[in-house]
This record gives sequence, structure tokens and C-alpha cells, in this order.
Amino acid sequence: MTVQIGRPIGNCMGECIDVTQGQEGECMGQFLRVPVKLDITKPLKRGTKISLPSGQQEWVDFRYERLPDLCYNCKRMGHIMGDFTFVDEVVKSAKDKPYGSFLRVIHDFVKPWSTSPKRARN
Repeated sequence: MTVQIGRPIGNCMGECIDVTQGQEGECMGQFLRVPVKLDITKPLKRGTKISLPSGQQEWVDFRYERLPDLCYNCKRMGHIMGDFTFVDEVVKSAKDKPYGSFLRVIHDFVKPWSTSPKRARN
């Protein structure tokens, strides 16, 4: 993956801010980190098809970091499953949810709490 491929992918998600790359301009193998401004009133995308220089079409999966509450039924942020205010009956009754926890990036090295020792108070 390259920056030249990352920008169009980011722009199909929203407004591409940057494409993270290493010191020598390389990306992370088959992966790219592309910070994007998203319109949170629209459903999140699971991925997109891109055209490679060879003319072949490939599907690209998206993963999202630092997602707030995400409803796996309607694909929108701000509420969780079961808290429906605008979702139609078809989506509510769907057995196969097109979205799930696989959209979230989980880092094993990031802890939600501090591990530094506490100082004694005077």
C-alpha cells in the first residue's frame, strides 16, 4: 500500500487528513492508517472497492479507531443497539447484522488506565 492509494481510499470515507507512513515513505505492509474527518450523521462504511494500476478491482476493509458508541444495526454513532429512535422495522428485525465489533481497532498495547505508581500526598 502506498500514499497514492491511501488518499483516494481516505477520501471515499470522508475528508482525508493524512496518510501515516514510515520515515522512508513506506506504509505498514498491507495496512494503512488514514486519519479522516467523518460526517457522523451518516452510516459508517465497512469498506470500498478500489481499482489497482493493473485494472483489477479489490475490496478494501475499513477499521475505525477510537469509535464512540456505535449501533451495529443502523451503522450510526451516538447510540447502541436497542436504543432506536429513527431505525425502520426492517433494520430492527434483521437477523444478520452487517456491522459488528470487527469495525473497531483494538490495540493490545493501549491500556485505558494509568500504570504509573501513585505518589504519597503530603
